[in-house]
Amino acid sequence: DMQARSPSFNVDKIKAKLFIAHGEDDVRVPMEQYEALTSALDKIGYPYESMVRDEGHGFHQPKNITDFYTKMAEFFAESLK
Repeated sequence: DMQARSPSFNVDKIKAKLFIAHGEDDVRVPMEQYEALTSALDKIGYPYESMVRDEGHGFHQPKNITDFYTKMAEFFAESLK
């Protein structure tokens, strides 16, 4: 059941552009899950953008917050052309 709902095991079904943000110290969603997803995407050559920072679940440091929203706004602007 978990594999059936896991993005890492279903990358072939993804049809949207992806922006993946992740915290290296996230205890709710460990780095292994980010690595599994990006590895699966790389394996099939699916393009994505990502941002990994030295934070937990969510960004709280001012620089990381600024970087996240700046990059996300750029991603949306480009994706919604």
